[in-house]
Amino acid sequence: MILLLIFWISLYKYFFNYISNTIIHNFNMDPIVSNVVSFIHASTMVLLSGFLLITSNNWNWEDPYTLFQRQCINFSLSYFIYDLGYMFLYAYSNIFVIHHLLVISAYLTSLTYDYGSKLVFLTIFIGEITNPLQISWFLSKYLKYDKIKEFVFPIFACVFLIFRTIVFPLFFIKMYYQMYNDNIQVIPYFSLFILNLLGIFGSFIWCQKLIINIKKHFQIENTKEVSQ
Repeated sequence: MILLLIFWISLYKYFFNYISNTIIHNFNMDPIVSNVVSFIHASTMVLLSGFLLITSNNWNWEDPYTLFQRQCINFSLSYFIYDLGYMFLYAYSNIFVIHHLLVISAYLTSLTYDYGSKLVFLTIFIGEITNPLQISWFLSKYLKYDKIKEFVFPIFACVFLIFRTIVFPLFFIKMYYQMYNDNIQVIPYFSLFILNLLGIFGSFIWCQKLIINIKKHFQIENTKEVSQ
């Protein structure tokens, strides 16, 4: 875990130096580099979780971890610990701190009881699949790349709302109902159930904020059309 934390810190420092010296100037580099590192984590975990789910020979959500699966979770766990530290130092946000603590708690619970590997990887896949789009939108907005922002935002908004308000809640019901009937371990089952339920509640809060941004986006577009 210590080596993985060193990896994330080193990655941040490398991109900070590289981007600030060769690509982008006259901007606060911390949010840019932090989002680049987040993009790497999200993209990697989408690929890994997608691969593990596709190649699985069954859909028993409560299955124990293989060694490789544990290594994947440790990789992601180290990122969330690193990013939590980053937020306390540079960019504190209540909702993101709570989100990271929920994710870390879910990882540790699942690993400790060796329970729910496929549940966790499907949650990772659904949770991370929209992040590359979200990060691309944020960076294009922050760097004032308006054409990229206008292209990415509707795609991100549509995918995010579908996954967070429809796909994830439906899978949540399906997974926990099946696990309850198959092989329930009381402590990890209900712990993960509560953590995921809180995660869904947080997703609805994010969706509410996104809908507000969508309304603002269309208001700006309408204002532009009227002015023309």
